[in-house]
Amino acid sequence: MDKPASLGFDEVKRLPQKIQTKNFVCVEGWGLDNQKWEGVHLKEIFSKVKISPKAKFVTFYTVGGQYKGSLSVKESLEPDTLVAYKLSGKNLSPDHGFPLRLIVPRMYAYKGVKWVERIVFAEGQKVGDWEKGGYPVDGSILGLGS
Repeated sequence: MDKPASLGFDEVKRLPQKIQTKNFVCVEGWGLDNQKWEGVHLKEIFSKVKISPKAKFVTFYTVGGQYKGSLSVKESLEPDTLVAYKLSGKNLSPDHGFPLRLIVPRMYAYKGVKWVERIVFAEGQKVGDWEKGGYPVDGSILGLGS
């Protein structure tokens, strides 16, 4: 991104809302069926900033910058990818990622960064913390391709 831009939590919540019910799958073998997520598709957020044409990846940083994860711009714009602020009709709890949590239903949950505070566009992909621990950068669930 050429110039930083800032959207507050209330501004994000005023963007067009997206509601979807999807399964939530952990790479460790457990999952939760039919989770109702409410939030904003990333295209709505991206439309509010000027993105360099060189940017091919998006990194999502947590509150305080303690953790990060990344996707390609293309993955970020898939129809089911969003930043959620509600789960099952209730605001996200801190344990589930308040204020915002990245949701990528076709990928394992480790790609769903909790506590999203900052989104940064870059030419190269930043390796996320889970990937540094040995998980694949492509967190796709077998059989759920884009």
